[in-house]
Amino acid sequence: MWWGEFWLNGEGPSRGKGFDQVRPHRSDIVLDLKEGWNFFFIKYGIVWAYWDFYMAVPSDANLSLSPDKKMNTEICFRSAGAFTFAEDSLVKNLPLPFNSPDDLPELSTGWIDRPKNYTAGNPAWEVAWSYFDKKIDNDPTRISDITVSDTNGNALVYDFGYTQMGNFFIEFTAPQGTIVDVAFTEDTLGNRPHIFKRSELMLAARYIAKEGENHFLTFNPYGAKFVQINIKGNKGKPVHIKRTGMINQLYPFEKTGSFECSDPMLNDIWELGYRTLRVCSGRFIHRHSG
Repeated sequence: MWWGEFWLNGEGPSRGKGFDQVRPHRSDIVLDLKEGWNFFFIKYGIVWAYWDFYMAVPSDANLSLSPDKKMNTEICFRSAGAFTFAEDSLVKNLPLPFNSPDDLPELSTGWIDRPKNYTAGNPAWEVAWSYFDKKIDNDPTRISDITVSDTNGNALVYDFGYTQMGNFFIEFTAPQGTIVDVAFTEDTLGNRPHIFKRSELMLAARYIAKEGENHFLTFNPYGAKFVQINIKGNKGKPVHIKRTGMINQLYPFEKTGSFECSDPMLNDIWELGYRTLRVCSGRFIHRHSG
């Protein structure tokens, strides 16, 4: 789960087992399910002004999800919200738990069907939430001319060596509708980039491909040492990445000072400080009205 309060068959609330350091955006919860249909209800509030909730179900648990007790349908649950101020007060004061979906109140937003393939559409969340079960054999020094075709999605990670500041681009060929999510960070967590080191930082961009050759350049500059690219929706057809890179957007400081001593570490710290200043500086344009 992401987070929230959970009721199972009218009993609760229960919470997840807590977030761990390896998967800081997932909290496991153990549900003692009875045979047949179970009623699972989640109460969840807005966090940092966005309305996203994620839930993963083990693929080998032999579970069917439906808001109407219907087998093998595309709709797996329903959600309501975000609410008006008046409804928000109503919802927060509802007597819980509910015993069945028939007890749910009527709301102006209605109860919205969510299909199995539904996602919140936020590329930062999509990358942070995704995990993959196998590695592709690839030369770690190879950053271009890469072909991927896994139908369950692919992820590529680039390490720039040190923090860059600029507009990221990727040139590739793909079938129409292929989704390319690009996320940026300065740190790693375990063996993967630490996307969403702070949950309110949406440092990611999305591109939906046309058929054939594509060129994607981010509108905004990003600061990053690591870039993760998630590719999905390619329908099992190959995606060929021709070239990727960062077009630096650095303020053109004039370097008039200098420092050098007998200690190599202090010399490196001087250069690191100058590089940090450059990647933390940007250009701003002010337009006067007159």
